[in-house]
Amino acid sequence: MGQKRVIESNTFQTESSNVGMVENQRDNIVNHPVDQQMALNKEQASLYERMLAIEKEKNALLEKLLKEK
Repeated sequence: MGQKRVIESNTFQTESSNVGMVENQRDNIVNHPVDQQMALNKEQASLYERMLAIEKEKNALLEKLLKEK
């Protein structure tokens, strides 16, 4: 019952403090799926608005070409 042993990066260490730091960093990671979804929805809306503006511009140019003929 003694020491905890960890194999990390092809080295054998006893009670590695590096592993402890990684575990502590994992505890601090916070994901907010709702916030991520809201950001994706805003990005999608922005892309659709851009696509619509480009389509309107294209249609205006096509109408102008047709009127010139």
